[in-house]
Amino acid sequence: MNGKIEQTQQKFSEQSSLADAFAQLRQLCAEENYTIEVPPRTDRSNPFVDDVRNSYL
Repeated sequence: MNGKIEQTQQKFSEQSSLADAFAQLRQLCAEENYTIEVPPRTDRSNPFVDDVRNSYL
């Protein structure tokens, strides 16, 4: 596995764009059957917005 990591790091340093880096990441994930589990989105409080809203009330 270390050889694969080194190859990936070398390819990453040679890539010309962020899109290329993500394409390589997608390829590696597919090869390793790796999936990224992303939790569902949730709204979080934003104190700045709350302060602005309260100042207009």
